[in-house]
Amino acid sequence: MKAEQATIHSRPGASKFTVNRMLKYNLKKEVNQKIPVKKKSRSRKLTMKRNMLADLIVSSQVPETTGIKNKRFIPEKSIPVDPFGDSLNTKFYFRNEQYDQAVFNIIKTIQKDISLCMVIGKSGTGKTMLSQIVIEKLPFGRLLPILVPVTPHMTKTALLKLLLEAFGHKSEKSITDSSEMIKILRDCILTSYKNNVKPVLFIDECHFLSADALHTIRTLSNFEAHNKKILTCILFGEEFFPIRLKHPCYNSLRSRIFLDVRLSPLNERETNNYIKYRLMKADIKSGNYFDGEELKNIYEKSGGIPRLINKICTGIITNRDFLNRRL
Repeated sequence: MKAEQATIHSRPGASKFTVNRMLKYNLKKEVNQKIPVKKKSRSRKLTMKRNMLADLIVSSQVPETTGIKNKRFIPEKSIPVDPFGDSLNTKFYFRNEQYDQAVFNIIKTIQKDISLCMVIGKSGTGKTMLSQIVIEKLPFGRLLPILVPVTPHMTKTALLKLLLEAFGHKSEKSITDSSEMIKILRDCILTSYKNNVKPVLFIDECHFLSADALHTIRTLSNFEAHNKKILTCILFGEEFFPIRLKHPCYNSLRSRIFLDVRLSPLNERETNNYIKYRLMKADIKSGNYFDGEELKNIYEKSGGIPRLINKICTGIITNRDFLNRRL
């Protein structure tokens, strides 16, 4: 390069600007000769993009615990199940004499082919939990449990449509005549009976049913075959529902309810045992979790109703965690 530079300077009439341009041109030419640059083809670029995308997908699937050093981060395995959560979990079912008797009576109602049974209790006393416990105890394959979620002022037509959907009935045309719907539903129940499978309806929040829907349940309770009932309905309602049934128009329905199960709130001792049991099932040491004063306040504020107990305990734990800054 130095020799070439000398040659350029030695040329007569060569200005300084011309020499610099020639030097830059030769230098660029020399670099291109030493390091050849290949143009990437379109297919190669697409392949590289796909590989980069695949790397991103794989890296996004790596658990967040990898490479994280944060004292406030709690690995998933160390997080216990919330013992007072809002969702229903049969793992935390607290057994006492009244719940055991309620489960026993409901199962006997099904086994003896009784058409109607009624479970009454205040809101939050565990009626839905009770229905789940009964369903878990039913023999698989011989009974068909059907949960019927009732909405406020549910009509006869809405109830029948819900039941037909539960039995898997599909029709090309929309059926609105209740008499025809009841006939189709009876055929579905008879088909299930012929296959040695007995349907059991768990009608939650039955106090929301309209008058014509309740009379429809009375009609369903009349379904029989070979001198026995082929359908059992378990009604779960609140305390004012039996008062409603005292009206003369419900005499026929009320007379068909063979078993009447009542759920009461827990007493103070049962409330304390309920809290300790849930803590134990969540693998939390209950010794010093709530002191005596807190347990007493929980019972007084909740009145022994399990749902309110859970709500108050959740509030205490949340406030305690906030004060301790444990996120």
